[in-house]
Amino acid sequence: MQNTDLDSLYHVILKWDYFVDLKEQELFTRHLEEDKTWELLLDSTKTNVGVQKVPLRFSSSEEYVAIFRQLFLIEARAQLARSKYTEREDSEKFLLNLVKTDEKRNYFNFELLRNVSKNIQYSNGDLILIHLKQINDESQSEHTLAVVDKYTNGIILCRVVLSMETPRCQSLAKNLTKNSEWYITKICNMATITREYQALMSID
Repeated sequence: MQNTDLDSLYHVILKWDYFVDLKEQELFTRHLEEDKTWELLLDSTKTNVGVQKVPLRFSSSEEYVAIFRQLFLIEARAQLARSKYTEREDSEKFLLNLVKTDEKRNYFNFELLRNVSKNIQYSNGDLILIHLKQINDESQSEHTLAVVDKYTNGIILCRVVLSMETPRCQSLAKNLTKNSEWYITKICNMATITREYQALMSID
């Protein structure tokens, strides 16, 4: 097995819009629970993702991984949407202390300082929502998903992917000033998702 870099996964998930891409998933989840997984996943008119049909035989391990990666991302999206209602923590305020650009890996690295001490804990691999306004499950422009790399002494170090061609990211970027105040909402830990992704992508 080869060591699988998670960048290819994070660059998909962190571009998702929390209020749009993870919103209309309740019906999708119900279908999964009713054992209609394959019918739903393979019908592009229902999923709107153009999933390639799974063949009875694969010509190579590369073809297998490419097809099942699409299905994996759909399931991961459903899991994260479900986490909005089952695992999401209360929001708390942080100060944006530092933004660095990792041009090589195409990330923005944020350093966030906790404003008021709370009992919420963060760890490597947590998916968090960074947002300017208090969350109420209604869409707002200034927000982005981020993955936590480290948390210590009230400081979150996380990475963000900003697609500057989108109005949402443009609006967000205008407000990214030193010591600006942001809400942080912990959605869930992605350990299971990343572990399963690494297993899939390591197939040789």
